[in-house]
Amino acid sequence: MRRAKHSPGPWSIRATDTLFTVIAADGVEVVKTSWQPHIRGRYPLKDEALANARLAGAAPDMLAVLRALVGDDGRTTTAMLQKAAATAIAKAEGRS
Repeated sequence: MRRAKHSPGPWSIRATDTLFTVIAADGVEVVKTSWQPHIRGRYPLKDEALANARLAGAAPDMLAVLRALVGDDGRTTTAMLQKAAATAIAKAEGRS
């Protein structure tokens, strides 16, 4: 299986007045999402846009957990995977 060549993690989020930007470890702006303050139309409301940005920002962490899960090399324990998965979920939900 060929590995994806995505921007390096971890990814973080920068917020401005009407924009959330997901930024890779090397400073590349990976994803941008705009939001509307009152009406959900073509763009999401602020809370939804932030949740989308958090989910995108956690993608490298989730990919690492999944790779460890399917590529068991004998060094990864279940407890390590559970901790890594919990950390990725917390990041996606904005709790880290």
